[in-house]
Amino acid sequence: MSSFSATIARITESERWPKTPSEWALPVAAAVATGVALNYIIRPSEGYPGDRPPVVSSWIPWVGSSWEIEKDPDAFFRQAEKDFPGGIIGVNSAGHKFYFVTSSSLINQIYKQPKVYTLSPVQMGWAKAVFSLSDHALFGSLVFPERLAPHMDRSIAPKNMMGLIKSFETHLRQEVQTRAVPWQSVSLQDFVIKLSYVATGAAYFGPTFNAMGTWDAFKGFDEMVYKVALGYPSSFLRNFVRCREELINKFIAYLDKPHDASELIRGQEEIIRDVPFDKRDMGCMMLCAWWPMMANVPWGTLWVLLNQLQRPEGVQPLIEELAAAGKAWSASHPEFVGPYTLHLTEFFQSNPSLPLISSTISESLRYATDSYSMRSVVEEEVQLGPYTIKKGETLVCSTRSVHMDENEFEDVREYVPTRFMSDDGGAKGTEGNFKWMPFGGGVSICSGRHFANYHVKIFLATLLTNFKFSVDADKSQLPITVGNINRGFGLRRPKGDLSVKVTRA
Repeated sequence: MSSFSATIARITESERWPKTPSEWALPVAAAVATGVALNYIIRPSEGYPGDRPPVVSSWIPWVGSSWEIEKDPDAFFRQAEKDFPGGIIGVNSAGHKFYFVTSSSLINQIYKQPKVYTLSPVQMGWAKAVFSLSDHALFGSLVFPERLAPHMDRSIAPKNMMGLIKSFETHLRQEVQTRAVPWQSVSLQDFVIKLSYVATGAAYFGPTFNAMGTWDAFKGFDEMVYKVALGYPSSFLRNFVRCREELINKFIAYLDKPHDASELIRGQEEIIRDVPFDKRDMGCMMLCAWWPMMANVPWGTLWVLLNQLQRPEGVQPLIEELAAAGKAWSASHPEFVGPYTLHLTEFFQSNPSLPLISSTISESLRYATDSYSMRSVVEEEVQLGPYTIKKGETLVCSTRSVHMDENEFEDVREYVPTRFMSDDGGAKGTEGNFKWMPFGGGVSICSGRHFANYHVKIFLATLLTNFKFSVDADKSQLPITVGNINRGFGLRRPKGDLSVKVTRA
């Protein structure tokens, strides 16, 4: 690299160095064309190399298929699966080679053999690249696998998480009651996500946490996480780095002041102070706890509203089903004073009959999730389907490919609110449905899925019973499609938005 820099320095001192764009154009174009041609000539043959998985051809070194995926990931994988229908597809992207597993049967085979397909070390690299944790915090001890991960799993287990759920419900109700309703049309996305951001922040970190003081930095960070994790150079993502440092510093300031955090956050704080982590790593750990929640859970509620409000019936069927279930619950639970909307945690704990609402949530998750469960092969080689996978190679369980598989679901590109209802109008459910995998599966299945289920339902019920949403089609950004942001990390962001007039119900 130093000799290359010296050569460039000598060239720049030369009087023959091009001075105008027109002088630059031809040599630059020639260099790019030469590089592409050489790569095409010397690249290894791709396609079906014996019993090895096929690899999608790409022309530009290091970049690989990154640009094509970024342009339209669904179209890319749809074409790749058509070209290579064996259920495993190799993809070169940002200097890495990943083997995407797109078959539900092969994915479940991986999930059932955790000793053969272990959690990929790539994920630890992601943690470092995304959250900027130090090597000491990540690798200097066994604090992550032996203390932090078990604490997080215990805190959001169904029997332990209800206090946090109730706190979210309480803070959400307070925020709804005190929030001024805008007099003009607003972005549905901003209205919903900011409301959840404040209420969830108070439930997580305590009522003194200034959630909106972190909003702009969080938004800038969140929009680029998936690019950093997929290997994009940080030099191209300077705003991401700036936003991350701002968030870390705000969490450091939060920890330095008295605060009344949830048991989940309090326990995590006790562990990292005990290790001990330095202040910066402590701030990073708070971001590690906060980002996965806010990057996914409230977006589930938003997707239900976006999908339903674009349909002729709107959200009225959901409101009617909720009202009927609430009336029945109140009649059978006289010990709770006031309407059921004051006791949503207890209401949903009773597992009320809400087949349509449950189906719309399940369908929205099928429609918009894109989760990568990554595994590494620990044996010398294994046979997975028709292909041989070698030791150390990275497999990506592409659950979205299953959700978008026309052999698994009908009308896969359409949002069908009744998809997960039985023929008699009851709840079909998703338990045991190995083709519906928004939370991943196996040993890496999302431990927060139970919390997410309550959060989405309570948030949706609160919005439906407190507000009316009238769509302003002229100001809306239509059509609304599934965008790229958060690809591989759960719920992808919508591309487009609804402009809505919000009034009190």
